[in-house]
Amino acid sequence: MGKRKSDAVETVAQTTMKKLRVASLQQLQKEEKVDESFFNNPSSAGANPIRKSLNTTFDRYRDDPRNEPDNIDVEGTSKLLGQLQIELDDVGALIFSDIVSSPSLGKITREGFVDGWAEVNIDSLPKMRNLVLQRRSALPNDRDVFKS
Repeated sequence: MGKRKSDAVETVAQTTMKKLRVASLQQLQKEEKVDESFFNNPSSAGANPIRKSLNTTFDRYRDDPRNEPDNIDVEGTSKLLGQLQIELDDVGALIFSDIVSSPSLGKITREGFVDGWAEVNIDSLPKMRNLVLQRRSALPNDRDVFKS
C-alpha cells in the first residue's frame, strides 16, 4: 500500500510539473506575441500614450503640414524653442537638438522628436524645458551629458 501511494504521489507530481511547464510555455508565447506586436508597430496609439501626446505636440509646430507632414523647419523650431523659453543662441538649443536628433540646424523630424522625448519618458513642454535646463546645468561638471 505504501509503495502504491508513493507511486501515485509521484505520478501526480509529474503530471502537475508537466502542466506547469505547458502553462509557463503558453504564457511566454503570449508575452512574445505582445512584445512582437509592440515592436513591429511601436507608433500605434495604444502602444504608448506618450508617443500620441508627442505627435500632437509635433503637429502644432510644423511649418508646412501639407507638403512636409513629418518635418518642423526653422520657423516652427523657433516657435517651439520660444515656447520652451530657450534662446536660439543658447546652448540649450543645442541640447534640445541633440535630444530630438536634429538632422540639421533648425530642422526636426517627427521620428527624432517622438523617439527622442519618448526615450526619456517626457511628453510635455514644461518637462522638455526642465530636462534641457538640467542637462545645461550639468554641462560644466559632466562631459558625458550629451551621451545619455
